[in-house]
Amino acid sequence: MKVFFMTINRVGICHYTAQLVNALAKYCDATLISPTGTAHYVEQPGKVIEIDYPTRRYHPTFYYRLLQIAALIRRQKPDILHLQEVHPVLNGMLPFIGSTKVVQTLHDVQPHIGEELWYYRFACNYAVHRASKVIVHGEHLKQEFIKLYPQAKHKVSVVPHGVGTLFLKYIKPDVEESRNILCLGRIVRYKGIEVFIKAAMKAHELLPQHSFIVAGSGDISEYIPLLKECGPYIKVDNRQLSDEEVAEYLQTSEQVVLPYLEASQSGVLAIAYAFGKPVIVTRVGSLHEVVDDGVTGIIIPPGDVDALVDAMVKLARDAKLREQMKAAIARKIEKELSWDVIARRTLQVYEQALHD
Repeated sequence: MKVFFMTINRVGICHYTAQLVNALAKYCDATLISPTGTAHYVEQPGKVIEIDYPTRRYHPTFYYRLLQIAALIRRQKPDILHLQEVHPVLNGMLPFIGSTKVVQTLHDVQPHIGEELWYYRFACNYAVHRASKVIVHGEHLKQEFIKLYPQAKHKVSVVPHGVGTLFLKYIKPDVEESRNILCLGRIVRYKGIEVFIKAAMKAHELLPQHSFIVAGSGDISEYIPLLKECGPYIKVDNRQLSDEEVAEYLQTSEQVVLPYLEASQSGVLAIAYAFGKPVIVTRVGSLHEVVDDGVTGIIIPPGDVDALVDAMVKLARDAKLREQMKAAIARKIEKELSWDVIARRTLQVYEQALHD
């Protein structure tokens, strides 16, 4: 089976897709089509074709590049084109790819709070219509998909989000875990940054030796008044982090907090698991479906500052529990979330797409 994968992002989704390509390359002829500067993520026998996209996605050159990709697909005739993003520019390419079957992963069935882009629903509707199969990352997301697209319920399959093992190659042997509690990732409204800051202000009284870290790119301005009330125990690193820096933050943290107000799934959780870090997550979307409460992490209600304080303090004060959780995370990865498991489940979706 020949499979082409495509992403127009250089980070995030690109990390995910490259790891999927690396895993599937053991079972099929797998090629990633991705932006320049991303080839190093793909390991042999996987292949990569880098595309020099312009920065702006509505630039005429962007459309020209997509038409070139469509022509490549018609020539190479892969059995499957697996798309990871939903965007009008990708929709415009699909009529020109010939008879290749399309599998679409919807990382977000619905747009997040504060990210309601004008085109998303239109682009999603067409992507679902065009795809032979659709992959989502959890049972909750599957039900959400069926509610939105009852006519396409036969297309949707659940494949979990694999762990972020790509970042393990950046581990530094001289870096040790510290008393850090980490809130990592893009700084956007739905991720509950305000909840984390308020919880840190309370937890600091009980954990005076701990640092509470917010690290990631995004607009921090709405949180500045609240941060001014805090002391140096809250550290903010507001910029786009390199892969090496992400790995170092994971190495130096004893727990990872995802206080999301709503969510689909999370690449941050996937990376935390790869590093064996206990997580605190909220019961939103399919986020909690991959956390065994009290075993691999702690599940709390969204927006509950006091519950978050209790969970952070519990993990911080119990080193034995953290070690037990680390061992449980390793078992869960091996059984449910390793990339080999994800690859084999994805192959089943491809087989279904080819035989429909």
